[in-house]
Amino acid sequence: MAKKPVTSKEFTDAVCAMLKRLHPAMDVEAVVEELLRGHTSPRALPEMPVSQLAHLLPERTAELVHLIPGITRSMSRNDYPLHPVLSTLSEASRFLQGLYLGLGYEHCYLLLLRKSGWLIQELMIQSGTVDSLPFYTRNIVEAVLAHEADAVVLSHNHPSGTVTPSDADLSSTLALIDALAPLEVPLVDHLIIAGKCAVSMRADEWIEPALWLAQPNHCPTLMKKWLNAPARR
Repeated sequence: MAKKPVTSKEFTDAVCAMLKRLHPAMDVEAVVEELLRGHTSPRALPEMPVSQLAHLLPERTAELVHLIPGITRSMSRNDYPLHPVLSTLSEASRFLQGLYLGLGYEHCYLLLLRKSGWLIQELMIQSGTVDSLPFYTRNIVEAVLAHEADAVVLSHNHPSGTVTPSDADLSSTLALIDALAPLEVPLVDHLIIAGKCAVSMRADEWIEPALWLAQPNHCPTLMKKWLNAPARR
C-alpha cells in the first residue's frame, strides 16, 4: 500500500516540534512564519541556504534544518530494496520522486535496467541550475556500457514546477535515442519530475509514440509493458 503523502501542515508542525525541542524558549512558530514569508510551501524552508536560515536561527540549527531534504531522500530510497523491479511507468515514477525530494536545482538521474525492469543502479549523471540542465550523451552511453544495461530510463526535475518539456529536453531525448540505437539499448522513457507530478514524454506523446517501439532492443516485453499502469499524478 502506498504511503499517504505528508501534508504541508504536518510538515510545518514536524519542523516546529523539532525546533521547539532544540530551543524551548524560542517562538518557533513566529520564526518559521517569518522565514517562509513570500514562499508558497513550507518545504521551501529546508531548501534555503544556511546563510538565510541563520538570520533567525542559530547556525548549527540552520545547518540541521538544511539537512532535512537529504535525510528525507535517503529514507525514501531505503523504502526500496537495493535492486527493485521498475517495469512500469507508475513504479518508476514513485521511485524517482523520492530521489528528487527537496532539490532546488535541476538534476538528471539515469535508471539502468535489465530486460525485466530490474534496477541495476540509479545514477545521478548531471546537475545544473534552477532552470537548465545540459546533459552529455557520451556520459550516458559510457554508463550503459559499464553496467551492461539492457534498457535505460532518463529523468530530470523541474524545480519551478512546470510540467512542460523544453525544446532542449525534446531534442536531447531524440539525440539519446539515436546514440543508444547502435547498442540496441532502448530509452524506455524520459520523465520530468515537477513537485508531486511525474510527466512522461512517452505517455504524453511529446515524442512520436511509434519512435519508442521502433528502437532496436532485446527487451520488447519491457517496452510494451511500460505504459500498462498509469503514472501517479
